[in-house]
Amino acid sequence: MGLGPEKLPVLAITANGFDTDREACLAAGMDGFISKPFDPADIAREINRLAEASRNMADAKHSTHSLNRPETGLNPISARNPGERAA
Repeated sequence: MGLGPEKLPVLAITANGFDTDREACLAAGMDGFISKPFDPADIAREINRLAEASRNMADAKHSTHSLNRPETGLNPISARNPGERAA
């Protein structure tokens, strides 16, 4: 899933509930799938799952960027001299 601030999650809600329908929706780029009949709690649960995944992706992206040295833009490990040992 490419969730994050640059991608709005897509939740499929359909009357077709076969596994092949789910697979087709996910293969088409949808991030979640709910088939009818459903309980409103099912939608809330799926939206919460997608929101949590989006937050986790944003957090991971933020922590990766915070590792970069501002003056070089390089990851601290790749910025070391070839013979230098990690601290």
